[in-house]
Amino acid sequence: MTECDLSSTLFEIAKKDLGAAEVLYSTGYYPQAVFYLEQAVEKGTKSVAVEVGAVKPSEGDLKSIGHYSYRVYERAWSIFKTWFRGMEFVETMVSIPIAKSSTRQYLLSLDPDKIFESWNSKVGELRKIAFDENELRQYMVVLQLLFTLARTFTVSKDVNVGFLGYLKKYPENVEKQLEFYLSTKFGGTLLKESGVSKEQAIKLIRGFVTSLTPEELEPLREFGEQLVRFGMLFTLLIYLSLLLTPHVNSSRYPEEGYGPHSYTKNTPIVQRFSELIELVSGSFEVLESFFDKKR
Repeated sequence: MTECDLSSTLFEIAKKDLGAAEVLYSTGYYPQAVFYLEQAVEKGTKSVAVEVGAVKPSEGDLKSIGHYSYRVYERAWSIFKTWFRGMEFVETMVSIPIAKSSTRQYLLSLDPDKIFESWNSKVGELRKIAFDENELRQYMVVLQLLFTLARTFTVSKDVNVGFLGYLKKYPENVEKQLEFYLSTKFGGTLLKESGVSKEQAIKLIRGFVTSLTPEELEPLREFGEQLVRFGMLFTLLIYLSLLLTPHVNSSRYPEEGYGPHSYTKNTPIVQRFSELIELVSGSFEVLESFFDKKR
């Protein structure tokens, strides 16, 4: 099975799992509804990971992730980190010393090994969020923000003028990094989604640094806009995974003081289940639009 076939298959199953979660919730089967919502997010996250090449289309690779779909963050970061190779390009774009330091610290904080270890050690604590009204309310705010950004984020066309100034100031740095980034598998995927070829992008930098117009930069602006939206969507799926993964067993079997009996109409995660359904459903709609553009 090819990457495209597996990604499509996982996504179709994810949508059916979401439909099952809605039906089970509406009929009062709350623990089962929670389980199938987790399954929908799990398969949706895996479909994205396969699409961008973070997970191989093999049974063994998928099994290594298991129900812990947030593990795809570790895989995806192995692709994303090439965009920050050596930090040199980031530092050329930041002129204020303290901002350089902050940017470097932020990027280093994204170390997947540290984050993955932290998440694994806190699965029990993450489960508690679903049963704490205040904690869940705060978590939902983050989810709503990510969803809004994934659906509506735009880059003003005014940015083309500012970017032209940067190109003229640092043409060598930009050209070098652009060639490297567009040669990666992930870079190629993003270019394909935005409709911009590698040759077009490099030509913009090599041949027209001094003569580019804002209109000629429009495809790259759209590319950046899609990149941010995709990043927000992927982050949203990861956060949904972190919220729901701890319930994949306790919604079906007794586990560490929890069990199917824990999911009643008075449980916070059940009370906010309709909002979660809307978030996942909306996320899938945005995700489908990305897949349609790529295919």
